[in-house]
Amino acid sequence: MQITLLTSSFPRHADDDAGIFIARLAQAYSKVGHSGFIVVPRDADEPLDANFEGFIVKRFAYGIFSKGALAFGAGMMPNLRRNPALIFQAPGLVWQMARTALRNTQNISIIHANWTLPLLAAFLVHTRSKLPYIATVRGEDLRLLQNPFARAILRPAYERAQAITSVNEEFCTQLKSYFPRKAASIFFIPNGVELQSTTAQEKEAFASKYKLPPKKLLLFLGTLIPRKAVEVLIEALKIPALSDFHLALCGRAEDALYLERLRGIAADVKQRVHFTGPIAPREVPAALGAASYYVTASQFEGRPNSVLEALAAGKIVLASSIKEHAEIIKDGANGFLFECAATLAERIAELECNQDRRSEVAREAVASVQGYSWIACAEAYSGLLNAAH
Repeated sequence: MQITLLTSSFPRHADDDAGIFIARLAQAYSKVGHSGFIVVPRDADEPLDANFEGFIVKRFAYGIFSKGALAFGAGMMPNLRRNPALIFQAPGLVWQMARTALRNTQNISIIHANWTLPLLAAFLVHTRSKLPYIATVRGEDLRLLQNPFARAILRPAYERAQAITSVNEEFCTQLKSYFPRKAASIFFIPNGVELQSTTAQEKEAFASKYKLPPKKLLLFLGTLIPRKAVEVLIEALKIPALSDFHLALCGRAEDALYLERLRGIAADVKQRVHFTGPIAPREVPAALGAASYYVTASQFEGRPNSVLEALAAGKIVLASSIKEHAEIIKDGANGFLFECAATLAERIAELECNQDRRSEVAREAVASVQGYSWIACAEAYSGLLNAAH
């Protein structure tokens, strides 16, 4: 089937992590027999047209006096919270995305829109071409829909979709309450997780590159933004039980004020807190291999891919006690949930004294994600695409 993927984020180069799971979905789509177009905003100097796994990537500029600054970086909603004036770029992004998609409708059977503004673009394309579309709701989309005014504006676009999907089961429940007329067409489809194996040499090379210790390492992967509550991880490092641990914070820091705040909090343990900056997706297996534990204190998520990848790597995951983590982490079985820095430190200290318990949880971690793959994800979407077109 020929499909068009509309997305506000997609890798800009081979080592880019922006929208990496959309790229992995596109790869899986290709493997199950689909092709078509990927329509995404242009961020900097990427080529307007490119080939990707059987798809043609179409990029477009959308700013009034520039290529646009709403997409990429920390993400649309964080960008808007930091600079509300960027809202004036939203109509241009939606219009140019719809315009680009309309120019490339030849042989296209259906549109798959990811995130809110691409959904609006799909709605515009549908009104002109009658092409059907499905919509995938991710973390920030749900936060937006919690606002009744935003929900009223977006209702026509959601209700015209042939199907609505989410990567989170709880989100699906909320979506059914927001759009009861679409309840029968709302589906849970989790992202896939596939992790390449890594060698001891690759782990050592990663640790050496970023000056990390060979053991006693806590790892966090993700953008350093306030909702990730990275300060909780740093505070845990100050607790005596973790006095011999280091913390690697691997990710982009798009919020300069927040990064400055984190550095201030880490001042008295700065020798043990490592701000690596962004790492390439190909380095993730080595990063996980080098870590003793994977930790996250995020206060809101969709379905965190980094947690799934950590489980697949057999890492013991300690995650903040929020619903989105509780869908993945069964406390005490395949990982652990914590309420604050003190309980995080306490749990790690307990595990350090019990090798058998660590091994048991690591085995359960791997087993808990055995059913997830990007091929299974693409096949699930394919069922909806086939039914919708």
